[in-house]
Amino acid sequence: MALFTLTALFLSFDFAVISAGLLIHAFVASNDQVKNLRAAVPRGTVLNINRNDITTAGQVSTAVQALIIGLTTASALAVLFRSKIRPKFFVILGSLLAFASLWLLSVTIAFTVIFATRSARVSASLGGIQLPQAVISAQARALGVSPVYKDQPYLLHAAILPWFAWLFTTVAAAAMFSESRAESTSGPRDESTHDKSPTSARDRTPSIV
Repeated sequence: MALFTLTALFLSFDFAVISAGLLIHAFVASNDQVKNLRAAVPRGTVLNINRNDITTAGQVSTAVQALIIGLTTASALAVLFRSKIRPKFFVILGSLLAFASLWLLSVTIAFTVIFATRSARVSASLGGIQLPQAVISAQARALGVSPVYKDQPYLLHAAILPWFAWLFTTVAAAAMFSESRAESTSGPRDESTHDKSPTSARDRTPSIV
């Protein structure tokens, strides 16, 4: 059982690290893309790109991944040094992992829906005059860019990998609860069986008096 638990914890930790890295990479790539666009538009053009929806979801997801990384590390140490850990501690860690799993599931659903259905809100003005969306769209096509989130390659993996982190975190939480039950079932050792000293032959001899 310990091997299964450690494997689940390792996979949860691994995918959380990868997912967090991809989300950070997506944030950096998005900022670089915005900088390049602002540098490419005609001089005097004020370009505003609103990506708050997917940025907020990505930041929350990254925070949850960091929580999972910490919890899986603590859980792995508890399994490795189980002889010094009380069963209640396994329950606490399992509960925290279950909470992190549910939190990650909710934010991953939100991120995936935003990624699949929405786009950045783009507005631009030149000399204080607001440019029509048709002009902005034509300029975006000329530059070879799209405001649609699902058209951004750096967001694709950031939308997929957290699902694997959620899956293995859920399995790891269940495994920690199983570890707690296993420890509780084994229970404390019966010290009375070890404290009984062997009865001497003299004590076992029936008395004739």
